[in-house]
Amino acid sequence: MRIGDERNLVRKVTSEDIAAYASISGDYNPLHMDSEFSEKSNFGRRISHGNLIIGLFTGMIALDFPGPGALLISQEIQFKAPVFVNSEIELHLVVKKNVERAGIFYLSAQCHSENRLCLDGIFKVYRSRFDFIND
Repeated sequence: MRIGDERNLVRKVTSEDIAAYASISGDYNPLHMDSEFSEKSNFGRRISHGNLIIGLFTGMIALDFPGPGALLISQEIQFKAPVFVNSEIELHLVVKKNVERAGIFYLSAQCHSENRLCLDGIFKVYRSRFDFIND
């Protein structure tokens, strides 16, 4: 992985995604689960769990960028705007720093939805040494 390498993922955040995440995390906040409740909030409709979006990034990291054997070891995240249920998102990762000897990569992460920046951050990723054999 070189500085400037990047990956994108475009997908929809569905009601099923929200229900599955709530079931695993125990986070049944009505802002995520209840349309009537969330319509009365300042958001005006149901919003995704922030950590669900982070989980989608970790899936990209673990399976594709850099791939199997990679682990997220730290993160600095700012949630800038909500991701609404049933909206399309674009996740974007870019290599910002590579400490290859240590197997450490710093990836900038951004999530956009409905022409808004929803998440902005940096992931520190460890790539297991056996993965370097395939480079």
